[in-house]
Amino acid sequence: MLASSDLVLAMSGTASEQAVALARPVLQLAGPGPQFTEGFAEAQRRLLGPGVQCAPGSVGQERTMAATARMLGAMLDRLADPVAGPAWRRELEAIAAERLGAAGGSVRIAARTREILDSPNRARQGD
Repeated sequence: MLASSDLVLAMSGTASEQAVALARPVLQLAGPGPQFTEGFAEAQRRLLGPGVQCAPGSVGQERTMAATARMLGAMLDRLADPVAGPAWRRELEAIAAERLGAAGGSVRIAARTREILDSPNRARQGD
């Protein structure tokens, strides 16, 4: 689903990270719960870069919801623009590579872990 998306609405840190890794713009929706709070969302935006946005304001307030809707419209317009859209997608790809690295990290980690586990010297390595 994520790979076929153009834009992601997220209330989860992991979902935002995965979307950024796939060079998708993210509109975060902070919630009242204990995990994905406004403060966490702001910290994650600093970590993941300008492809992740969130409307300012308190959770659940009408003006916050209206600002979120305006941001969503602006992001969709930018994606649809024949000049700005492709340029933004290239920028998001560069951000993904810089902030999260090349695709295939899980496969590389699993392969290296398997190598270590299969190593006859594993006991001596302290692994």
